[in-house]
Amino acid sequence: MGIGAIIMLVVGATLAASKAHRRMEVGDDITALWVGVLFTIETAILVIGNPWIWAGWTFIGTMKMIFKPGPELLERAEQSPPVVHQISIILSVLFSGGFFALFQWLR
Repeated sequence: MGIGAIIMLVVGATLAASKAHRRMEVGDDITALWVGVLFTIETAILVIGNPWIWAGWTFIGTMKMIFKPGPELLERAEQSPPVVHQISIILSVLFSGGFFALFQWLR
């Protein structure tokens, strides 16, 4: 595995740890644990490198954002127009695809 891919994993781990820490500060330990589990699954998908598995995982995440959003996403959606929320979902999918492609290229 190349140094670029390792750096991407370290940055992703740092972001996941930061999110888990924020959740633990408000006493939501279950969600903090869930953040760690999701990071592990996402890392496994990146290392496996199968675009169909990535597409399925991203589709599931997108459907969750649309039909069963978390409290943070609901709060952001209420503060902005519906178009901004829709663009946010689209950008999330595009960012995920770009991250997957860059990781595969760097490894």
